[in-house]
Amino acid sequence: MRYPFLFVLFVFSFNVFAREMPLIDIPEPEIRSKDLYATGSYKIGLHHFETSDEGLSSYGSGFSFSVGHKVLPILSAELAFNLWSVDEEENETNTIEHHLLHDFHFHGISLGANAILHLPNVQGPYFKVGRHCWSASVEDVVNLWDGAGCSNLSGLGVYFGPKGSGFLIEYNYIRYDVVSSSFLNLGIRF
Repeated sequence: MRYPFLFVLFVFSFNVFAREMPLIDIPEPEIRSKDLYATGSYKIGLHHFETSDEGLSSYGSGFSFSVGHKVLPILSAELAFNLWSVDEEENETNTIEHHLLHDFHFHGISLGANAILHLPNVQGPYFKVGRHCWSASVEDVVNLWDGAGCSNLSGLGVYFGPKGSGFLIEYNYIRYDVVSSSFLNLGIRF
């Protein structure tokens, strides 16, 4: 730049002028506490692991916690944390029932953002889409797969209760590279 002093003077004078006479009056967003919420849920999952010769299935459970903000009357945005694993005790790993229900063990953790399209009064059905980054592993006797990445989440749910707090039932689906997971979430919003 040939005349840096003139450029600095121009930028300084433009900032002063813009403060005194703004071109567009943009109000600052106001976040009201009644538009903020938190959700905690217990989730039951059915997982399908695709191998070269056949598919394996397993079930497990987990927890989800999210915080959200009602952006528009019909749209909310939230950040979610998920943790899932296979429920088991040491003495039940060799039982026939355990082998019928668990072809493999699936453990993982994820963090993501969701957009929720709902009715204006918040109660009733809703549709959820999101993007979650995760780390997961599939184990049997040996470690079959370890992975990390980001995947799309989609889900449907129903919310019961007043605007401040209530209960929800939700189904969501996400694919972790070689594992497809369907979750049924039972939760509370506060």
